[in-house]
Amino acid sequence: KVPAHDYVKEIFAKYGGFIPSGLCIQYFNKYLKVIMKEIGLNDIITYSYTKGGKLITATREKWELISSHTARRSAATNMYLTGRMKTFEIMKLTGHRSEQNFFRYIRLTGDDTARNISGDMFFRK
Repeated sequence: KVPAHDYVKEIFAKYGGFIPSGLCIQYFNKYLKVIMKEIGLNDIITYSYTKGGKLITATREKWELISSHTARRSAATNMYLTGRMKTFEIMKLTGHRSEQNFFRYIRLTGDDTARNISGDMFFRK
């Protein structure tokens, strides 16, 4: 069972205990891209992927790459980086069964790891 955020509880109460119907995921992602473009999220991102066994490198503006799944991954990463939740608790929310897959999913950078451990007493005088 996953606890509901206070914002979710407010929406649930506002609609008398029913969750309002919303946009299908395709329209949600489409409108999300429009919003991100309008706010100027236009950093150039170069990334690689495999298609038909070939490594392809592509370049796009950041707003073109944003989707609802980006929010899910960011939430999982941010929950981990705050240090307030145990890894297995976050894995319950994301549905990951192994830590190996979970850590691959959240894609921590070297900077993230350094920031995360810099407050540890091992690194203090």
